[in-house]
Amino acid sequence: MRNALLMRMRRRPISSRNMRLASLRFDAWDHPSPYMFGAYQRQIFAAGEWGGEWHPDFAPKPGHLIATEHWVSSGFANTNLDTLLKQQGITHVVLIGLIAKTCIESTGKYAVELCYHVTLVRDATAASAEAMHCAHDINGPTYAHAVITTSDLVTALATPALAPIEGV
Repeated sequence: MRNALLMRMRRRPISSRNMRLASLRFDAWDHPSPYMFGAYQRQIFAAGEWGGEWHPDFAPKPGHLIATEHWVSSGFANTNLDTLLKQQGITHVVLIGLIAKTCIESTGKYAVELCYHVTLVRDATAASAEAMHCAHDINGPTYAHAVITTSDLVTALATPALAPIEGV
């Protein structure tokens, strides 16, 4: 399913957007959250490590836009993502990836604040525990305009490039 989704996204007229979390350093932070501090202690996003590098299937291609790395949870706060999307006339954000209860939810809520249409792809996100992933069932509808599956997204992306994507 991942490959089908990637192929469909890359056929769209606007290039894929990619982001990853900055290598965490909190030397100058007065109040890092427990989540942030734990990630720093375990070096989860350290350069050269699993969480600090692009998965080969999702590595940026020539012409892709790459937002600056975010600091904590939201893909918008302290990044140029909003500017990049608005420069391209993008009005819809589709959320997939890690971590469901922190990065995905924070990015989705911030996107709504910035007037984007938000689609949450429930089975294309993950969390450290099933209970945390279940937060999508409770919180997703409070910020996402659509909560769909990967299969729904693949089907929607199969439509002609300029056709509206219903529910997405």
